[in-house]
Amino acid sequence: MSPNPPALTRTVCILRGPGAEQSVVDRAIAAFQDRGVEAIESDRDGPAKAVTDRLKSCALVVTLGGDGTFLAGARFAAPRGIPLLGVNLGRLGFLTEVEADHLEQGLKRFLDGDYRIEERTILQVVLTRGERTVARAIGLNEVVVDHSGEARMLRVEIDVGGQAVGVIDADGVMVATATGSTAYALASGGPILEPTLSDLVLVPMNPFALTVRPIVFPPGQD
Repeated sequence: MSPNPPALTRTVCILRGPGAEQSVVDRAIAAFQDRGVEAIESDRDGPAKAVTDRLKSCALVVTLGGDGTFLAGARFAAPRGIPLLGVNLGRLGFLTEVEADHLEQGLKRFLDGDYRIEERTILQVVLTRGERTVARAIGLNEVVVDHSGEARMLRVEIDVGGQAVGVIDADGVMVATATGSTAYALASGGPILEPTLSDLVLVPMNPFALTVRPIVFPPGQD
């Protein structure tokens, strides 16, 4: 367990998913306010700047929703080094820690210091065209390169750490973290990685050649 009471004297951001009822949000806010912790509400699908502005003074992000809301919360919280606590209100809650029926008990345990912080690997993606960077993004689960729903095969050249790995003809490829290895990557034939590993797995999606298989790479590779 890793008690950390001083951090909790600051503000907590409650990130609500699309299916979170206001009554549940109010319960979460009340649980923090009862302990003298300020809680502010933010909408997962609202303007990104509105969320990031609220996080400037926050010491914790609590997500109310399913795994989709948790993953969205990770994209906001990770660049700022803010811990994330998920409350499951959806059908899928593999990543969340607290169930809605035990919301108050779960938050009380956290506020009492009865918790541990588990670090997970995240992916940072940079899309470039020539010498120009056109987009940046981060992800907790995986990054997918495909034709966005079109039934067309891709030819992908793969370099890792400056060394050529090979050329793959497939519907697409994905790179997954250990957290994401039990999601889309697993459904596409990838291996399961222990959640705390820093390794990455590259999974071809419906490769043309039967000999092409997923590859696990050590951390710190570009």
